[in-house]
Amino acid sequence: METKPPQNQKAFDVIDPGIKAWLQSEAVFQAILELNEKCSSFTSAELRVIPQLIIDIATGVIKPEAFAAELIRGLPFITDKKVEAVAEEIKRRVFKPVAPALKRLYGIDIDKISTQVPEQTAAPVAARVTPV
Repeated sequence: METKPPQNQKAFDVIDPGIKAWLQSEAVFQAILELNEKCSSFTSAELRVIPQLIIDIATGVIKPEAFAAELIRGLPFITDKKVEAVAEEIKRRVFKPVAPALKRLYGIDIDKISTQVPEQTAAPVAARVTPV
């Protein structure tokens, strides 16, 4: 039976225990560390973008189709090529093991995680970067 995932501040606290345990696993932690290293030169605030997006997808706060746009919003300096690589790696290393449960319990289809930069943000990286 498909239920709507919780969409509030405590959403992660009430997510299915099996999904929650996987997302808190050493394997997922390691995947996030490696992704952050590949994207390099993150500030402490930017280091939280990828883990937050993972939680937001798992809890239904954002739709998988919005992943690329949200990644660019959080990390405006990221190249289009890295957006695709990060999305593919998250799908494979983070969500694939819990994909059946996410789909069965919450209707979240990880195959819909966007890997392409949306048209409205498909500008050169320099044009997307917000001046400080």
